[in-house]
Amino acid sequence: MAEIAGDVGMTIADVAVLAGLDESTVSRLWTEPKWLDRVRGRTLQAIIGVVPGVAELLVDYALTRRRRELIDSLAQEGLRVREDIFRYLVAMEHMPEQWVSSVLEAALYIMRGDDRNAAACLARFWGREQDQALGFIWNTDANISLIADTNPLLGKSSEMSERLAERGNSFHAIIAHATFVHHIAKATGVLMRDSESKTLDRRSVMPYRSGVMGWIIQTGDTDEALRYSKDVEQNTLLSIVESWAFPTYTRDAAVTTDFSVPRSLLLRNFAESIVHEIGTSNDAYLHYLVSVAIPLMLQRDPTLGLRAGEIRTELRGRIEVGSTVATKKMAPALLSQLETV
Repeated sequence: MAEIAGDVGMTIADVAVLAGLDESTVSRLWTEPKWLDRVRGRTLQAIIGVVPGVAELLVDYALTRRRRELIDSLAQEGLRVREDIFRYLVAMEHMPEQWVSSVLEAALYIMRGDDRNAAACLARFWGREQDQALGFIWNTDANISLIADTNPLLGKSSEMSERLAERGNSFHAIIAHATFVHHIAKATGVLMRDSESKTLDRRSVMPYRSGVMGWIIQTGDTDEALRYSKDVEQNTLLSIVESWAFPTYTRDAAVTTDFSVPRSLLLRNFAESIVHEIGTSNDAYLHYLVSVAIPLMLQRDPTLGLRAGEIRTELRGRIEVGSTVATKKMAPALLSQLETV
């Protein structure tokens, strides 16, 4: 504290008087290297209120301490965190450091085989920005992978996914299982399909959807996209989950454990996401958007976040540039529907 207060010309007496503390209290903290670990409650609040720089130091100290502890703990489990990628994600990709650290915490639970805490942690990453951060622990691209060697984590994730698949009554377990299936498919191109669309139930429907999404994003398998489109059309439960997934993932609606969403929504965040996806997705995922996602979201919000016209323009341009024959056949009806909004 002496260095911080000294930089602005404050003495022990100055801090004590302005903060309303006893000089003896401030004196005990003044030259203590780990004073932030010792100070508590009202004393800390009082010091923050009068000494410039303490609030910023406290935030940086908390973030640095958590990051360091997680990196060291993961090293003990055999995983090396690439600190250059950590800094890149925070500084260049503008991901909150708290999220990236929480991603490492999820990896630690997975490596330790802690099913309960891993499921509770992973369930909190159901969201577009959070899920993007989460994907970096499994990413096998050497240029951007947060973990130097992802093979041990992928192996532990597969094992935990199988265990969580049996906990059908836990919403957290369902979402965590779905998260594993999705990211393993994206990272490896391996689809962990443990049930067929005709036998889906509450326990397996979300992992089934997530696995297919990860697969077509990774592989561009248009046949799988066509099959999935038919599955949604024929399976009521899968259609319900589809109607729930995007609004909750983009935070246009609150997450519910029964996969319900309001009948009427204003899908502003979905619209933002879909404009990006139209411009960057492969042909298989584009077919999913045209045949499943956009039509279902139109039932919830005919204006698509007041951007139906813009989405129509983007979609028409993308289809003209390149798309599958099946997508080209389905597109006119959807474009016509968007035009009437």
